[in-house]
Amino acid sequence: MSLSAKACLGAAVTAACVVAVVAPAAGQTLSREYFLGLWSFDGTCASGWGMGLQADGAVWYDEWGSGLWILQDDTIRMILQESEMGMDEVLDVLPLTIEIETADKDGFTGRYLEDGEPVTATRCE
Repeated sequence: MSLSAKACLGAAVTAACVVAVVAPAAGQTLSREYFLGLWSFDGTCASGWGMGLQADGAVWYDEWGSGLWILQDDTIRMILQESEMGMDEVLDVLPLTIEIETADKDGFTGRYLEDGEPVTATRCE
């Protein structure tokens, strides 16, 4: 965990925490509005494996994380508080970054910058 992310541990996730762990924007071509809503990582929209991106900058991720998100340079950047489902205790605060490679009306593909793993997300109604 980066020093900046550690400073956010146990504190309310704020825009300052997001800015502390992301690089400045170089420019972007995708609209922030495109990403608003619910996304499934297994294509079913029926499991907790996905994320929800809200207009106010809030995000939930999978079944373990919540925090804030921004779009910079065609990259979704999140700072997430990790907790166990149903528990209030924050276990960790970490950045998660998805670089978008392709996008259409039904979903997008990309890569997690932290580990290089591919991601495919389907838009849920």
